[in-house]
Amino acid sequence: MQDRITKLTDLWYSIVSLDHHKDRDCHWYINKAWSYGKEPIYRVEHYGYIYHDVDSRDFDNYDDAEEELYNLIVDAIDEEREWAKKVLVESETDNWDKYQIENASKILNLIDESRDN
Repeated sequence: MQDRITKLTDLWYSIVSLDHHKDRDCHWYINKAWSYGKEPIYRVEHYGYIYHDVDSRDFDNYDDAEEELYNLIVDAIDEEREWAKKVLVESETDNWDKYQIENASKILNLIDESRDN
């Protein structure tokens, strides 16, 4: 699973690097927390600006937390794919500038290339 997550974070970094982003957009976490004398829990976290639909979730074991992290990154990439598809469909309208249209095309190319690997 770790290799799959690493590949996804590489793809994510390639996508967010096409446009302005903060460093925090590139970090994904599984933190181990001990509280109140109980067994530790694993908390999945991400504090990005681009993808910010992460509510910290707690898991009793690392494997479940890793699975959740993987799914969150997939979801973040899917959101970028959907945005890019929308831009390219509407590229003839005045809703999007040349820069956004170029980035949308690059995002879809990056995602397609990642599938080939």
